[in-house]
Amino acid sequence: MTRRLATAYARPTHALEHLHIVAAGLRVSVAQMPDQPVRFQGHVLSAGDLLATWAVELVVHHHDLDVPDAALSPEAVLLGRRTAEALLGVRAETRDDVAVLLDAFGRA
Repeated sequence: MTRRLATAYARPTHALEHLHIVAAGLRVSVAQMPDQPVRFQGHVLSAGDLLATWAVELVVHHHDLDVPDAALSPEAVLLGRRTAEALLGVRAETRDDVAVLLDAFGRA
């Protein structure tokens, strides 16, 4: 889906630039968001859970773009792995965080 969405941009790097803008918004939100419950897509999440959800979305979609020289921070990928393992209710056997992330979210 993200690759198809990326065709809406004049250049593939423009989709990546868009993700960088969203990531900058996430960084600002982390610093400014009050710690109170937030309604999101029919659920009530803690502020931290909402921001973590947003971060994992960015990590997964960043990998969808498959830009080789635009590596994510290891912390972001680890958050994606831990989220995937929590959702699946199992600890993944492989030690490669990116492989777990891609497998768990159907990108492998």
